[in-house]
Amino acid sequence: MPIVTLITDFGKDTYVIAKSKAKLIAAIPQVSIIDIAHTVTPFLLDEAVYFAKSSVNDFPKGTIHLISVDADIKKYKRVLACKYKEQIFITVDNGFIPMLTKGDNYEVFSLQYEHLPLNTLSPLKTLLSPLAIEVFEKGLEQIGTPVNDILEKTLEQPITFEDGVRGKVVYINNYNNAITNITRALFDNERVGRKFNVVLNRFESITKLSESYNDVGIGDKLCFFNADGLLEIAINRGSASKLLGLEKDKRVTVEFFTDRAVSETKEKGMF
Repeated sequence: MPIVTLITDFGKDTYVIAKSKAKLIAAIPQVSIIDIAHTVTPFLLDEAVYFAKSSVNDFPKGTIHLISVDADIKKYKRVLACKYKEQIFITVDNGFIPMLTKGDNYEVFSLQYEHLPLNTLSPLKTLLSPLAIEVFEKGLEQIGTPVNDILEKTLEQPITFEDGVRGKVVYINNYNNAITNITRALFDNERVGRKFNVVLNRFESITKLSESYNDVGIGDKLCFFNADGLLEIAINRGSASKLLGLEKDKRVTVEFFTDRAVSETKEKGMF
C-alpha cells in the first residue's frame, strides 16, 4: 500500500489539507495518507526537519513525504525530490534537504512540471501532491533529473567545551515540555561517567535523569532523554517552557563535574 505523509505549517483547522488529500486519493485510491504535523511554526524549516527526522525511521521503504513549509515556488524556483533512507522527500529547493540529511547518503532530483500553477499559494495541493502522484505512477528516475547544486542550509548544532555541552530548545510540545538538540550520545560521550548539572536559568537546574514523571512530585521539574534520543525538560503536570523560561531557541547548558561516578571511555557519538 503506498504511503504519503504530510508536514505543513497550515495549522489544525484548514480545509487545504483535506483538498490535498482528496487530490491524492482521487489519483491513487489505495493510498494511505498520514499526518505527521501541521503545527510547524510558519516558515520555520528547523521545526519541519525536527518532525521529519523524528519520524523517518518509523516508515517503510518507498514512503513519500510531502513537506509544505516555506514552500514558495516563485521564490525558490525548483521542486526537489530527495531519496533518503529508501524514502522520498518532496519539497521546494529551500534548504530543507541538507538540513535533514546532515551529511548522510542521499540523492536529489529536480522534478519538472509542465506549467506553474496559477495558484501558488497552496503548493501542497497544486504542486507537491501532483508531483507525488507522478512519482507513484512513473517512478522518480523517469520524471526527475539528478542535481547537485541545491540551496545549502544547516541546523545549529550543540557546542562542547571542556566541562560541558551547550545546546538550545528546538521544539515546545503540547505538554509545554522543552525539547533540546542535545542527544543522548553526545551527553554520554562528553559526560564520561561524571556527575552533571543541567542549567535552565540563573536559579534553576537539574542534577539527575528521570525515567518517568513519577520520579518527581507534581509540580517538580525533571529531565529525560525522549524516544528520539533528545534531552527533554519538563514539569510534572506543569509547563516547563513557561515556568522555567524555556521558550524555543533558549540556550540550555549541561555542566559536568570532575568527580566521576563511573569510569568510562569516550566513544564516537551518533544521532
